[in-house]
Amino acid sequence: MNPKQLNEDETYLTDKTIYVQCFDLVTKKWWNEAKIFNENISKDGIVAYLFPGPFHTKFGLIHVGETDVFLYDFKHNRFNIFLSEKSAQIHGRFTPQKERLFYAKDSTLFFFDPQNGLIDSISFGERDFVDTGIPIYMGINKTALLLDNPYPLIIIILAILSGLIFLILFKRNKKLKHKVEFLMNSYLISGKKGNGEITVANQESFRENLTEVEKGLLDIIVSNTSVDTMTTITQVNQVLGISNKSLKIQNNIRAATIQIINKKFMVYTSSNDDLIERQRTEFDKRFFEYFIQRKYLGKVK
Repeated sequence: MNPKQLNEDETYLTDKTIYVQCFDLVTKKWWNEAKIFNENISKDGIVAYLFPGPFHTKFGLIHVGETDVFLYDFKHNRFNIFLSEKSAQIHGRFTPQKERLFYAKDSTLFFFDPQNGLIDSISFGERDFVDTGIPIYMGINKTALLLDNPYPLIIIILAILSGLIFLILFKRNKKLKHKVEFLMNSYLISGKKGNGEITVANQESFRENLTEVEKGLLDIIVSNTSVDTMTTITQVNQVLGISNKSLKIQNNIRAATIQIINKKFMVYTSSNDDLIERQRTEFDKRFFEYFIQRKYLGKVK
């Protein structure tokens, strides 16, 4: 049996990418997001920043390498290199025999020798360095990051799918609502429907205040009630001509039609009684059956 390894190999967790981030000393703000350091630029120079240290100038950050002097213009994303003559002058100030303190101001580099108290300087301008054509940094590839870490990608995909499903259901529900309103207006032509109020045009005959659809529905319920038979939902749907409609449309139109008939009856008779009543079926309590209230059956017949 092999002993369990005490130190697990976690090298695969190491991100070897070198990122670039800048802090603007004027605005006191960082970049919104880090950039990726260009691999075409030697990484050794970046690692060796501790000595000799970089100069911060108005042209960018000057870094003295082993053989060359570089200028990193982060603002314009340019990797510049000093010409050999100016590079030799700067290198000459970094002799191992003399330890100097150095700093920069505008376009001048200053070198202070603490042994003798003297300050040496080198001025430079745009003519002293050239653009290598190599960018310092590149934007982070968000697609690659998502592929490397699929969990945010899965969340984004699920959010998009949820949004699409919600949009489809919302549009379907809105379309269904308009369809219901259109069909209800088609079936319930008479009777002024406003603020829940119903008026009758003919005070002499209750039947004359009904539409043809309402008359047909009332006739079949009266006929069935007269022989002690309940009127089923299927029969009501057939009379209203909505058998091929969706269940929601059937329920809305059926309920609205019966409600209109009952309200017209209440207005006509000046009562609060429903003419058409309903009860749940015995074999399935989810459905209803309809009948005429007995005390009004003789009048409507």
